[in-house]
Amino acid sequence: MRRYDVLWWDWSGVLSDDRLPVYEAIMLVFGWLGHPGLSFQEFMDAAILPIMLFWWKFFPRLSKREADLLFKKAYAIVKSRPVMYEGADDVVRFLSAQGFKLMILSSYSEERLRAEAEAYGILDCFSKIVASAHYKWKAMGELTRHNGFNPRRTVFIGDMTHDVDTGRLAGVTTIASTYGYHSREKLQGSQPNYYIDHISQLIPIISAA
Repeated sequence: MRRYDVLWWDWSGVLSDDRLPVYEAIMLVFGWLGHPGLSFQEFMDAAILPIMLFWWKFFPRLSKREADLLFKKAYAIVKSRPVMYEGADDVVRFLSAQGFKLMILSSYSEERLRAEAEAYGILDCFSKIVASAHYKWKAMGELTRHNGFNPRRTVFIGDMTHDVDTGRLAGVTTIASTYGYHSREKLQGSQPNYYIDHISQLIPIISAA
């Protein structure tokens, strides 16, 4: 008997690497708002969810509506585009074929997420997609209860401390990817149950009896 049945996935930083286009778009917005900008590493160090906590570090009076509109405009301009992490498609297809219930919980735009998942050839592997989730912990708690999932047989795979905190609050097992937005050092503060440095390392954790 396997240990888990339900696998919740974050999108950015776990399956899709969008760090460069997101950085470029945010720096465009910074310029429009009169800020000199950040280096890529400075941006990575400052990255935090919910996203408004990031914006308010630099623009305390910025509203969520204005931030969303400015970012959407900037993202449409930048030339860089997300790429799927190496091996992500194989892992997702394998776990789907093994009968695991795969679902996505992300703060990412649903329109962009679905388009990327379709381009990567893995959209049909997910039974549910919950996107544009500002407070993931609230969404996961409600979805776990409403769908009758057993938290002890449920996993959340994410790349940021907010993801780990979300999973812990929902009482599920947390797996942190160290190759996304937050480093292993930063993730350690939230104490995930497991770390993965490459997505292929997920399979023995999930499949263990």
